Amino acid sequence: MCNSFAGLQAYWALNKMIVESSYVVYVLDEHDVKTCDVSRLREFFDRLRATKELAYECQGKIEISFYGYDDDPRELFEIEEVRNYVGLLDAVLPELFFFARTGQPTYTLRTFALCQTNVSWKDGRSTRTVTREVEFDTDKVAAFFGRHCLGLNEITDWLGMSIEENKEITFAVFKCLGFNPPEEDDA
Repeated sequence: MCNSFAGLQAYWALNKMIVESSYVVYVLDEHDVKTCDVSRLREFFDRLRATKELAYECQGKIEISFYGYDDDPRELFEIEEVRNYVGLLDAVLPELFFFARTGQPTYTLRTFALCQTNVSWKDGRSTRTVTREVEFDTDKVAAFFGRHCLGLNEITDWLGMSIEENKEITFAVFKCLGFNPPEEDDA
């Protein structure tokens, strides 16, 4: 009995920390990527959905980071094993748009989108001192957007959020992906 009580206390203490944090960085390491293990992150997202209150408090807070690739000169979207792994994560995280951080700085949504499309460098590749533009297949990014809008709609419906709140999240995601949301009259 004592162990289960201590475990429950630790569970709620972590939930409290998550709620009180302005954002949470969830770090995946090379082992997760190489073994294609999506279970830990899926379990974390399940935890965020444990109650409506917790889910609501965690909207827009989660930044997903990859550890173990700092010495690789390539961007994450250029590393085949990361691209494949992100494809697996994409399939098991339909509520990604709801929980993903959209406040700056943010990298999760761009990394996920670019890992699932054809990407090339415009005018040569970026370096640590020179930033270059990337070109990408917008149809594949649109498909990524469409898949996750369904998950966003499902969770905002579950939480009883308004269409306006859903639209606000959608437009924030749109901006994170590098697009300009439609003007209010067009929306």
